[in-house]
Amino acid sequence: ALLSIAFTIIKNNLIKYFHMFSPFMQKVAEIGYLNGDNILGLRYKNKTNEHIKFWENQVKSGNDRGRLILSLIYYYGLGCEKDEKKGLMLLFNYYLNNKSNLLIRLLFFRVFFDAKKENYMLKFINYFKTEDTPETFYFLGMVYCRGIGDFIKKNERISEQYFIKAAEKGLTQGLNYLGTKFLMEKNLKKALYYFKLGSKYNDSLCIKNLEYLENNVQKLKQYTIY
Repeated sequence: ALLSIAFTIIKNNLIKYFHMFSPFMQKVAEIGYLNGDNILGLRYKNKTNEHIKFWENQVKSGNDRGRLILSLIYYYGLGCEKDEKKGLMLLFNYYLNNKSNLLIRLLFFRVFFDAKKENYMLKFINYFKTEDTPETFYFLGMVYCRGIGDFIKKNERISEQYFIKAAEKGLTQGLNYLGTKFLMEKNLKKALYYFKLGSKYNDSLCIKNLEYLENNVQKLKQYTIY
């Protein structure tokens, strides 16, 4: 059931629930059993590697989708030892062969942020800096908003620049994310700044949040930095 829900989210591009995909897949791995009759095309249990051999042979025979399946198998440790680096690399290679697929790009970004923060991940960041899509700008904005391991430090200014680039291409949610982040940190001044900035790009949540803050600014001042 968990696997079915997870792949329903992926297959139908339900971005609103995208954050639930990784925890569902991890739980499937913890249970130690994956019914692949309808998804992976092979049924297996833990401590066997027949499913890996099957998908490796699929890749050799020209079925590129096998890279996607293998990436999830290794990344989540589904019936094998978990190997995040190998899983991410396989998923990245699958993305390179399927660049036009927005869903695969979003899947890589989702998995990336759940991985251990190791220096090898810098190569992925450097690659996406060469791409010019709203999703990659949003991804890079999140990278600098959060910071990654010990090699990418949080940088609000750089994060803002990438979110603005994404907004200019129609993906405005990053500016609302920054506004909400600073509101949660009780920094009303910065929250207002980012909600106003997002409103300029017609982000509906920024517009609503800005209206609420402006109507309650005097009340909120006593609880926040202004």
